[in-house]
Amino acid sequence: MPDVKVLANGNVLVSIPITLRESAGRKQIITDQKKFKAENDPIVLNIARGFYWHEMIDSGKITNIRELAKIMNVNESYVGRTIRLTMLSPEIIHRAIRGTLPEDISLAKLYKLPDRWKEQLMQLGIAVE
Repeated sequence: MPDVKVLANGNVLVSIPITLRESAGRKQIITDQKKFKAENDPIVLNIARGFYWHEMIDSGKITNIRELAKIMNVNESYVGRTIRLTMLSPEIIHRAIRGTLPEDISLAKLYKLPDRWKEQLMQLGIAVE
């Protein structure tokens, strides 16, 4: 089971015990219980991509969204929307990683959420535990 901790600096640390296996030339992520469900989840994939791209710009490896979009050969608006996923409520990110988001939540819905975390949760109908 994933271990999720909020660090003193506000960062979120997610630890997932995994094993990497290669089968028919493809790498697979295996957890203790079963194949990691989120590995092919477009929401989790785009959240991870957003954090990666955000770090590339913050570290100075890439100067801006326009340059990143050109390097990745994707639309600038897609890069912007994907990076904006880093502003999601930690609760939404945790649920996405655990695979417990309500089934009707899509990337399109996540892209349109307001900035405030409480409002995000309310719009998605997620009760905070």
